Formats: sequence, structure tokens, C-alpha cells
Amino acid sequence: MTTIRIECRDPVVSRDGRPFGAEQGNKMRSLVWPLPSVVAGSLRTAIGKSAEKTFTAQDSRDLFELEVSGLFPVTENSTLYLPSPNDCFHHESKPLAVEPQRLDGGGCDLPEGLFPVMLSLDQANEDSKPKPVPSWWPNG
Repeated sequence: MTTIRIECRDPVVSRDGRPFGAEQGNKMRSLVWPLPSVVAGSLRTAIGKSAEKTFTAQDSRDLFELEVSGLFPVTENSTLYLPSPNDCFHHESKPLAVEPQRLDGGGCDLPEGLFPVMLSLDQANEDSKPKPVPSWWPNG
């Protein structure tokens, strides 16, 4: 596995593919983060150009074999940030409690030894609204 660190000199604008401009009647719609297909295609193209490929059909097949696992933000001190899980609950006053228990008859198909993360009884009985979860969490 090879890790490539890309440092932007200018701001990066990631947008959807809809045309925009005075004649189209659309405004540019930016995306929160670049799409994985855009990242993979951009990286493969950059590698092909740096290797002075002529982009024949075989060159394109060879470049398509490169696996790209993502584009993740990194701070100047090399802290890697990963996307936050979609199913997390951020409580204002208490950390999330993990209560290991099997769900009997509930159709739980987790492997033996893995348990769902659940709210404690105190947290479940509270009438509270969860805090917004940050989009990116530091790894480590």
C-alpha cells in the first residue's frame, strides 16, 4: 500500500456535474466532499500523466487496476481524520454507554462476542436532543 499526501495550494471546489451559468439558469452547487469516483479518476490521470502514458486502451486498463481507498483530511501535524459514523449519538452531558447484551428473539445477527451499542436506561429515559455530530473525527 502506498499513501499519497496531496497538499492544496489553492482552495478546492468540488461540485456536482450540472451545468451552470447565465444561459443555463442554474447556480453552481458545491459538494461537501469530493466524490470517490472523482478522487480515483483524478489520481489515476495524474499518475498516467506523470508516467508519460499515451492513454491507449491498455494504459487505461492498467491505470484502472489501481485501487484508491479514499481522500481523507490530514492536519499539519499529520493527524488523520475519518468520516464519523452515521449511526452515532452524541449526548450533551454523558458519554454513550455500551451495555453488552444479546437481543433475544429480535433478529440480531451479529457475530458472537459483538453487541449493539445501546443507550443506558438513564439516557433512554431522558428527554434530550442529541448534539450535532462533527463530520470528521480524528483517528487516534
